[in-house]
Amino acid sequence: MSKHTPKAGERFYYTGDMANLSGFGVVEKIEETRFGTLIHCAFDPDRDGKQRPPTRLTPASFEPGPGRRFWREEEYMEDRRSRIEAMEREQAEYWKLKEAK
Repeated sequence: MSKHTPKAGERFYYTGDMANLSGFGVVEKIEETRFGTLIHCAFDPDRDGKQRPPTRLTPASFEPGPGRRFWREEEYMEDRRSRIEAMEREQAEYWKLKEAK
């Protein structure tokens, strides 16, 4: 399994899509089947307190790439932090240039 594949008990983040809310959850177990590896996931209750049904995914769901929907929580938070820092640097540069005019 790759370094992006979560382990049982690890938390994950789901980015959501047009029909489904984003949210966090936990990997309940990893199961080896004759069809391959299945990752059993349970979502945290959503903003309205509703519980989404659990889901099963393959390790490919957590691999980086265009349209990636599932992230290990640790990876997601690091990516989010780096994007916020980049935005703050760009904003600082913008205001520095604007004030110089």
